[in-house]
Amino acid sequence: MAIPVMLSKIFRHDCIYVRPEAGISQPADLRGERVGLPQYSSTAGVFIKGLVQHEYGVGPTEISWFMGGQDTPAPAPLVPLDLPADINLEFIPEGETLEGMLTAGELDALFATYIPNLFLNGSPKIARLFPNFKEVEQDYYRRTGIFPIMYTVVVREDVHREHPGVASSLFDASTEAKELAVDCLYDTDALALTLPFLIDHLEETWKTFGSDYWSYGVASNRPSLEALAQYVVDQGLAPRVVSPEELFPETAL
Repeated sequence: MAIPVMLSKIFRHDCIYVRPEAGISQPADLRGERVGLPQYSSTAGVFIKGLVQHEYGVGPTEISWFMGGQDTPAPAPLVPLDLPADINLEFIPEGETLEGMLTAGELDALFATYIPNLFLNGSPKIARLFPNFKEVEQDYYRRTGIFPIMYTVVVREDVHREHPGVASSLFDASTEAKELAVDCLYDTDALALTLPFLIDHLEETWKTFGSDYWSYGVASNRPSLEALAQYVVDQGLAPRVVSPEELFPETAL
């Protein structure tokens, strides 16, 4: 039983990396290319593929996908993905990594879960597709209302049946805890995080999102929830679109 307490959210435009020699200067150029990603079915991967399709018109059937460890070799999953025949997904060879294949010219782009070591080390073999990702992501949010959700809170079904009020209690407690934590950030007596311009970051964030920029609940997160539900169908990961009302109990809506 899911509770609409969204502990982790993050925009994903900045997670799209390209090999400069591949000639990919805009998202439409990804059509027909070889793209690596650590997990085809992860929330991060789903949101990146979804925005590429719905914002830029390149669907999952128009890209050749390669799945494996980003910077460390990883085995193929024990349970294989049951994808439609028109989605081309391969597991990279044993002992290989996505970053290594990008460097060797065997991949054209990388949809990364975390910042690649190649990029951190300043390699000329990798670049962000969106160098101005903050402006792109701000515009994306203003137009769509989507702030991609990565994780939420769940309660076991047997616990919820035995204690029907647990969902609303956890939602209320989590909301109060979040508000206390956020309030502590806007304090010039002593910075709550080791970010020199934290106060400016907060004030800029309010201009984009409003005061409740990390909202919980279904209503304010509906654009993200509905987008994710559509994306997993588009990408062959679910048979139908599931509504937010099906995911969350009424006591926590």
